[in-house]
Amino acid sequence: MTQHPLLDSTLLVLDSLQSEVPDHLRVPFLSTVQDNHLPDHMAIGLKDLFIEHADTFATGPTGFWYIPQYDIDTGDTFLLNSHHAVLL
Repeated sequence: MTQHPLLDSTLLVLDSLQSEVPDHLRVPFLSTVQDNHLPDHMAIGLKDLFIEHADTFATGPTGFWYIPQYDIDTGDTFLLNSHHAVLL
């Protein structure tokens, strides 16, 4: 089975682009380009963005984040929830 020439050239461009993307960003790059059917010029822009900001992305597992919860003593004050607020 032969593929369409345009598809062949798109795959060649994508293969070339993904080889320039840092290793830890290749999966998100490829999935974004393929899942959204990005045209070549947008894929090139995304590649450039990933390369320029590669150090802002994690290169390995980030672990777990602890989100502290606070208890605020409000005394006898009625708590106003945004779901129950009445706008005047």
